[in-house]
Amino acid sequence: MRLDTLIDRLTCPPVMAFPDFTKPFVLHTDASQEGLGAVLYQEQDGKLRILGYASRTLTPSEKNYHMHAGKLKFLAPKWAVTKKFRDYLYYTAFFTIYTDNHPLTYILSSAKLPAVGHRWVAELADFNFNIKYRPGKCNVDPDVLSRLPLDSSEYLEDCTAEVEKDAICATIQAVIH
Repeated sequence: MRLDTLIDRLTCPPVMAFPDFTKPFVLHTDASQEGLGAVLYQEQDGKLRILGYASRTLTPSEKNYHMHAGKLKFLAPKWAVTKKFRDYLYYTAFFTIYTDNHPLTYILSSAKLPAVGHRWVAELADFNFNIKYRPGKCNVDPDVLSRLPLDSSEYLEDCTAEVEKDAICATIQAVIH
């Protein structure tokens, strides 16, 4: 798929759906050595509709998580649930997380976790969900987001321009009148 086609599909209607808090949510998550990715869905009108995308780069200390089995893969759903999509998921009755890491499907019931694992499980305790395995070749949506996260500080100068105060005032006046 060409980049232009991808941009068109992400920016032209239907782009994303509005959440229906009477229905369960579906969250796809992934982690790579570059970053974290997540896509929030909900079944509406018989098909999964996208409610939101999330992606971020790893911090320098998080880049060392690959040396601890499963820690990096556990970070993705923990971050997506407790940070990025908390406002959606906290008030829903139930949701399902899909991951390409099979051991995560039983992590909530495991007694053999390091201290950070127990803290993350405690943070997730306020949410009602289950975790299901999804093979990596099927987990493409969050995988793309985790592998190509945007470090906005690199692009900030190229993507922004200073707007004159007079232009801002003129715009405000046009909206008011």
